Amino acid sequence: MIKETNFSPRVTEVNSGNHIGNLNILAWFEDARSFLTNLFQSSENGVSKTNAVIVNLDVNFIAEVHYGSDVKISSSIVRLGNKSCSIYQEAKQQDVVVASVTATLVNFDMVQRQSIAISEELAKQLSVWQVKATESAL
Repeated sequence: MIKETNFSPRVTEVNSGNHIGNLNILAWFEDARSFLTNLFQSSENGVSKTNAVIVNLDVNFIAEVHYGSDVKISSSIVRLGNKSCSIYQEAKQQDVVVASVTATLVNFDMVQRQSIAISEELAKQLSVWQVKATESAL
């Protein structure tokens, strides 16, 4: 399944080149995938026990993003492994792809400071958002 999230560029995000800055687009990608990264979080006695750690971002800025038109970000899982997953996201403005990113997340034990296996329960929750290779071109 693919989740779509809309963002409305703010005038404060316009840079000196008269378009939305790349760091703002990266922040939108992060916000749009938070529904998945939040699934990794667990705590014990108020202390974070596990979390998703980003180990790689492969980002492509394809076209300028302008103020005045919403940006739609589509997110899905393209790879689900034993300890990690990869999330593919595409940002479109007026039906034109303006940026894409593949983020690799590792399930990380914050106490032991090491990667750990994704539980069956978490894998089941994540698999809902997994698409086949032929569907990954959002």
